[in-house]
Amino acid sequence: MDLASTVLQLTGATSALEIAQGHQSRVFDLLMVDGRRLVGKVVDDAVTLDVVATRAAAVAELADLDSRVCRPVPIDGSLVNVITDESGGSALLLCSEYAGGVPFDEANSEDAALMGATLAGLHRSLARLAPRDIPEVAALRAARVDGDEAVQLLHGDFNTGNLRRDGSTVKVFDFEDCGYGPRTTMSNVARWTTSSISECAPSDTGSTTRQPRPWASACQRRSGVGRCARSSRATSPDGPDVVRILSWASPCDLPSSPS
Repeated sequence: MDLASTVLQLTGATSALEIAQGHQSRVFDLLMVDGRRLVGKVVDDAVTLDVVATRAAAVAELADLDSRVCRPVPIDGSLVNVITDESGGSALLLCSEYAGGVPFDEANSEDAALMGATLAGLHRSLARLAPRDIPEVAALRAARVDGDEAVQLLHGDFNTGNLRRDGSTVKVFDFEDCGYGPRTTMSNVARWTTSSISECAPSDTGSTTRQPRPWASACQRRSGVGRCARSSRATSPDGPDVVRILSWASPCDLPSSPS
């Protein structure tokens, strides 16, 4: 049986349109009998069922705290269901609310600022969750993080592909990579938030120019991935000054997101 048919059979959806396919996952737009649209994501079993289920339960609790989070939807009473993929192997199916709206445009200063504000708010909500047995953010596993900075649960893959906006309403989804890490390393900032955004800063004249920042390389050394925006201690309650940093995006002519 093909994967779409398997998903249809388990969820009871009337249609399953595949909308994305990645290295370890396939994503379906599901139309349910009651008219709801859900997203069904099939991931391979490289990550254990226990970890995936713990992450899904954390996201369900997070959705109670933060309306921006797309809520996981249980199927047959479970947030994670084991299915058989087309090769006969095991895979995991997770369903969640469908995020309407349009993608963020990182080249638009208003979108960039809203993205930064969203990330700051999301961090505050994530910090309210009780500790869980979830690994650290994958991008940090090979890095040695020094210092006494507290860690908290992070999205793990915060980028424009995992956000939608409808006016001022924002939805965040795809928490399958969530894990623990230091908030100010910002390793979970959008993939395009690399050295190009770290090197952009407003000049004294108000224009934005590319300027090497001493904290950019330090941040990259700390995170090991070069994706964070700033390594210095924050002066605002939001941790890193993500709103200001991301608002620099538009004049910086950022490169497109890497594949």
